Amino acid sequence: MSKIGIPAPIKGLSTEGRKIWKELAPAVFQEDLLQAPDYATFGVLCDTLADYRRLRNKVIKDGSTISKEHYTGANPDAKLRDEARKQFLVYAKECGMTYAARHALRLDKIKADTKEEKLAPKTKKAANVALFAKG
Repeated sequence: MSKIGIPAPIKGLSTEGRKIWKELAPAVFQEDLLQAPDYATFGVLCDTLADYRRLRNKVIKDGSTISKEHYTGANPDAKLRDEARKQFLVYAKECGMTYAARHALRLDKIKADTKEEKLAPKTKKAANVALFAKG
C-alpha cells in the first residue's frame, strides 16, 4: 500500500468520474504510480473514462448509424466515443496505467539504480583516496 494511502477524489469530478476514481485508485496508488501533483491528471482520466463509458453505452443502445427522415449516417456519438477512448489512452499512459508505461518506469528505475551502483564505488574510492592523501 502506498505510504500516503488512497486519496479522496479531487473536487470538480463528475459523479461517474468520482466512482471511477474510487474504482481505480486502490490499484494505482497501491503501486505508487502517482503522487500528489498527478492527482489532477488522474482526475481527468477518470472523467474521460466516465465519458467513454457513457458514450459507449449510448452507441450500444442507439446503434452505430442513425436514420432520420431521408438521412442515414454515422451516429455522432460513435465519433465522440472514439475520441474519448483515444483521450483515455493518452491519460492512461501519462498515469503509468498501461503495460508499456509501467515497463518504461521500471526501465528508468533500473537505469537509475545501475547508475547509482556505478557511481557508488567511484565515490567510495575517491573518498578512500582523499583519506590516504591527507594522511
